[in-house]
Amino acid sequence: MVDLPRDSFDADVGFVRMRYSWSTALFGSAFVQYNAQTKQLVTNARINLRYAPMSDVFLVYTERRNQGDGITNERSVALKATKLFAF
Repeated sequence: MVDLPRDSFDADVGFVRMRYSWSTALFGSAFVQYNAQTKQLVTNARINLRYAPMSDVFLVYTERRNQGDGITNERSVALKATKLFAF
């Protein structure tokens, strides 16, 4: 319960976090959260490939959806690459 000066409300939030390693260079993780107050489900999944020391490629999928009507409010896929340059 959250108490504010003018009002108070309850927010029931549940989440699941999963991690998996296929090898020492390939990792995956997922985070799923449900907010009963707004009836929204948020999903975030990531695959991480480490191809050299301190150099990675990330593929990230994010989605936010209303559970009441099934409308997807937000969906994105992002690709990020990092490379360590020694000089």
